[in-house]
Amino acid sequence: LAHARRAGALPGAPPPGEARAPPPPPVDALKHSASALAAASNDRARLAAGVFRPSHALPTMSLAEFAEQEMADARRREEESKKAEAARQAVDLDREEDHEREQQRLRSWDDWKDDNKRGSGNLKGKW
Repeated sequence: LAHARRAGALPGAPPPGEARAPPPPPVDALKHSASALAAASNDRARLAAGVFRPSHALPTMSLAEFAEQEMADARRREEESKKAEAARQAVDLDREEDHEREQQRLRSWDDWKDDNKRGSGNLKGKW
């Protein structure tokens, strides 16, 4: 088969010594090459715009704006801490009330045990 191809005996085979021309590119490939060319020119423009820029990041706000933002943040944190402290005190009061109720319950149970000695309950007719 290879021998016949070299001799040009196969149909569609180029004659010996001539190279076959490559097929034309598909239409989609032309679109992709145009978009690749546009992307390359965009990259080139982006790089050209950054040639004489400083290597460090430039500030995005003035010192006055930054100070104003920090002061607002500090005020917000102060308000939150006041609210948290008030909530903590309310929880402490609730805990204190709960502790007092528990102490009262334990005292009343202790008084009941003093009044009712062990084994002095319903004897179920044994007396």
